[in-house]
Amino acid sequence: MSTKSKAKPFLIRRNTDHEAMQKALGHSTASEAGGVHAAQAPSVPLAQQVVHGPETDINDLQVGVVYDVPLNILQRSEFNARVFYSTEELDEMSKSLLSKGQDVPAVGYLKNGRITLVDGQKRYQAATNASLPTLKVLIAQAPANECEEYEESRRINLTRSSQTALDDAVRWKSMIDKGTYASQSELALKLNVSEGNVSKTISITAIPERLLRMMSDHAQTRTLSIAYEVSRIFSAAKFKEAPDDAAYLAQEVIDEIKKKDMGRNQVKSLIDSKLEGPKQRMRAEAMPVKYGEVKGTLKVFPSRGQLELSFSGLPEDKVNELKERVEQMLAGHLPK
Repeated sequence: MSTKSKAKPFLIRRNTDHEAMQKALGHSTASEAGGVHAAQAPSVPLAQQVVHGPETDINDLQVGVVYDVPLNILQRSEFNARVFYSTEELDEMSKSLLSKGQDVPAVGYLKNGRITLVDGQKRYQAATNASLPTLKVLIAQAPANECEEYEESRRINLTRSSQTALDDAVRWKSMIDKGTYASQSELALKLNVSEGNVSKTISITAIPERLLRMMSDHAQTRTLSIAYEVSRIFSAAKFKEAPDDAAYLAQEVIDEIKKKDMGRNQVKSLIDSKLEGPKQRMRAEAMPVKYGEVKGTLKVFPSRGQLELSFSGLPEDKVNELKERVEQMLAGHLPK
């Protein structure tokens, strides 16, 4: 008779690293804790607690306490201000976690039986990449609403200078589409930015996410000014029925920007030239003519509104004669 193996309980341990806890609580590095509600929590005791999943409700975790939490209990916040992380920064974080451990706990709150991270998603992804079993997480009070969750996350990331226009673009459009913010005007007011900036930033989402991720890896292509220029490719009339062609051209442009480290004006000129295509050389309509026995050429440039009549080898008297006839014709006095 076969026996079924029991499911292994998950373990959440109260962390005993006092220095890390104080950092998470904002006592020494407030910018890392990001000023979330848990920053006002009481000092954390140094006792260790082991919580067995099937026997203990996850909702019993205490606000203001740092726990070693299994990664499979964590989830990303859909309102985190950052969307893109470069491969390089994730690799560096993974190496740091493996060699030095986690200095600053992530911050999360309880939601639907899991812990939603409001700060520390890069640490979470790096820990996942490094196959680490747990992440230190400070339990915080749940935000009052989605707007508060996003605005706090954005404030933290801006303080660290890690957020980009690409992150703003994706998240702003998503929250306006969802109704988290009723309009671009409301979002601009809440974030204290201009409506023009919001509109310009959201226009970046015309670029497919695959390309946005490519752009997030380079300092130049993740700036608002250059990302906006790249987005113009997708609004060009010539690509209205050919989005794949637009994406192909955009990737070509992105690669060139990275290779040459181009500035905004250079990028604008490059994209203008790509959209306009090669300039067409003006071709004249030429026809042979004769005046007497001498052959000449009449050239017409319709698009320029230009006409040229030329002869070579006319006798002097014939030159004067032709000149007078042309003048009479133009004056309307040419004999019939």
